[in-house]
Amino acid sequence: MRTIGFQASVGVHLCTMLFGLSAVLAKGLSLPAVDIVAGRALWASITLSMVLFILRRAQWATLSWRDGLHLICNGILLAVHWMCFFIGVEQGGVAVGTLGFACFPVFVALFGRALFGTPVTGRNVIAMLLVAFGLAVISPGVLSSPAEGIALAWALAAGLSYAVIVLYNSHVKTAALPLQSSCIQCIACALVTLPWGYPAFSRAASESFWHVLLIGVLCTGLAYSLLTFALKKVDAGRAAIIISLEPVWAILFAALWFGTLPNIHTLAGGGLIIAAVIISARARR
Repeated sequence: MRTIGFQASVGVHLCTMLFGLSAVLAKGLSLPAVDIVAGRALWASITLSMVLFILRRAQWATLSWRDGLHLICNGILLAVHWMCFFIGVEQGGVAVGTLGFACFPVFVALFGRALFGTPVTGRNVIAMLLVAFGLAVISPGVLSSPAEGIALAWALAAGLSYAVIVLYNSHVKTAALPLQSSCIQCIACALVTLPWGYPAFSRAASESFWHVLLIGVLCTGLAYSLLTFALKKVDAGRAAIIISLEPVWAILFAALWFGTLPNIHTLAGGGLIIAAVIISARARR
C-alpha cells in the first residue's frame, strides 16, 4: 500500500510539473489567448475522449440533463479561467501569471465566507496576509506602472475565476465521474472559444501548432487523466499542497527554456505566496 501511495504522490507531482509547463509553452507563443484556449480545449477534449473510450466501462456514468447543464456551465467558467491565466502569463510573465493563479485558495476562503457563511480560520487569515505581502513584494511598482498593474490583475483574475469553479463544484454535485466531468467541461470550453480562436489557430505556424497541441494533449488531457487516478490514492490535502508547487516548476522550466531567472522581488514574493497556499491547504486537511 505504501508503494501505491508513493507512486500516486509521484503522479500528482508529475501532473503539477505538466501544469507548470503549460505556462512556459504558452509564453513562447505569439497567438492571442483565445486561440491558445481554443486549441487547448480542443486537443484536451480529443485526448480525454480517447481515454474514456478505452476505459468506458469504469469511467462513464449516466447523466441527467441537469448534470449536463452544470458541466457546461463549468466548461464556460473554465474558458474564462484559462483566458485570464494565459493573458496574465503573456503580459506579466510565467512567474507572475502562475503566482497570481496560486492565490485562488484565498479567494475561496473570502467568497466562501461572503456567499455561504463558511468560517474564516486563523490559518486563512495568515494565508491572506502572506498573499498580500507577497503580491506587494512581487509588484512594488504596481501603482506607478499601469502595465504592471494590468498584468497582475489578469493573473489574480485567473485565481479568482478558479476559486469560483472550486466553490461551484463544491456546492453543485453531478453524477459524472471525474474523468467524464473533465472531458465534458473541455468540450464545452472548446465550443465556447473555437468560433473566435479557430481561424487564427488554423493558420498558426508549425511551432505554435505543436506548442498548443502539447498544452492540450500532454499538459491537460493526459495530466488530468493521471491526476484523476492519482487522487484515488492520495489524500486531498496532501495533493493540494503538491499542486501548490506549480509556480515553482513553471519558474524552473522558464529558466531552462528562456535562459532567464526571476528577480529577487519575484522569488521573495513567490515564496510568501507559496507558503500561504500550503498553509491554506493544510487548514483543509
